[in-house]
Amino acid sequence: MRWVSIIATVVALGAAGSAVVLADDLPSVGTAEQYAPVPTVVTPDDPLLVCPGPVTLPLGGSGEGDTASTAKSAELEVLPVGVEELDGGASVTVQTAATSVETVIGGDTAGLAAAACTAPVREQWVLGGTTEVGASARLVLANPGETAVQASVEVYGALGLIDTVEQVVAASSNVEMRLEGVELDMASVAVRVTASGTGVAAFLQDTRLQGFTAAGTDWATAGQASTRAVVPVASINGAEATLRLLAPEGATVSLTMRTSTGAVPWDGAQRLELPAGEVVDLVVPRSSLTAVEVDADAPVLASALVQVERDPDISGGDPAHEIAWTYAAAPVAATTGVVVPAGSVALVASAELATTLAVSAGDDVIELEIEPGTVVRTELDVAPGTVLSATTDAAWALLIADENGFVTTVQPRQEGALSTSITTVFNPTAP
Repeated sequence: MRWVSIIATVVALGAAGSAVVLADDLPSVGTAEQYAPVPTVVTPDDPLLVCPGPVTLPLGGSGEGDTASTAKSAELEVLPVGVEELDGGASVTVQTAATSVETVIGGDTAGLAAAACTAPVREQWVLGGTTEVGASARLVLANPGETAVQASVEVYGALGLIDTVEQVVAASSNVEMRLEGVELDMASVAVRVTASGTGVAAFLQDTRLQGFTAAGTDWATAGQASTRAVVPVASINGAEATLRLLAPEGATVSLTMRTSTGAVPWDGAQRLELPAGEVVDLVVPRSSLTAVEVDADAPVLASALVQVERDPDISGGDPAHEIAWTYAAAPVAATTGVVVPAGSVALVASAELATTLAVSAGDDVIELEIEPGTVVRTELDVAPGTVLSATTDAAWALLIADENGFVTTVQPRQEGALSTSITTVFNPTAP
């Protein structure tokens, strides 16, 4: 039996693990065929899902460097229960799906921040946050693996690539970067994270202040570039929404608004030119229920931010706001899942073609009829901790609100281990 050297990893590994390929039938030593690369697909065991841990206070905030829970009333919960904390505050769990949600009642980080826990990957983009005055963009990189990884963080703004920062993430730990320490006064932020080994999970905490009043905190999570994608916008009472776009290599983009009655072109956003690497923010036309369809001639990333004005009676009489981020989902059929957190939960979904979205919820099935190019919403009555799962190419998300006037969104992630494409070559001198 001869060993095969793995010489190149093509696609990110979706779990902490490694692969060794054994070969009995390779060409004998001395033949030309022995050096031909052999493509191989490796599927690891069940992936470790990484959760971002608690939100922390912005630099310069009261109790600087503390977690929100040490400063004000806060509650962090990961569902389903059963997580192991990493060195640094993030956590890891072996589940098909998991959700991290934290409510902070007062202080600079007041808000409802939630994120679907994700598997580590070797390349990812996060579109979210700002480093303008009164805001903090905190990037968390978590490595659940058994060996350290080297991560490269490219920070992008409206003028393109701003800086590249190298970061070592030790085994079973997480590190953080304050992007305001990289560049101040960036109205629009995006980061590209590449990592060695089994990769990292990346999350960005977006925290905002208006003067001395909290203006919302939420997690922006990673997405992948695609030529076609849909962003479910967390429309709440006609709140203002912003679409964020970035084309790594540049692209021509056309945007379409999907509403409850059908799809309509976005005026002024047909054949929109996106320069390579530049972050572009566009105000979304107001609508009670919206999803944005993105069509491009080259891969594009997209996300959406909603800023909600909280009820003064709930917020103590002072003007106060909350924010919620959602990312774009490519219309590719896949089995995705998400865990329902506590609160008032609504399911929002959109599809290009007429379809019936069937979402498994324990022993029950929730069915939504979606007309072509429309968005539908239904209120859910399911217990916190319930796993929702669907096999569909429709874009769907959960919109969560609580009694404090806080809102957030959680989006489903692909279930199961992510396959990895590798290239192998026989090396007769390998030990």
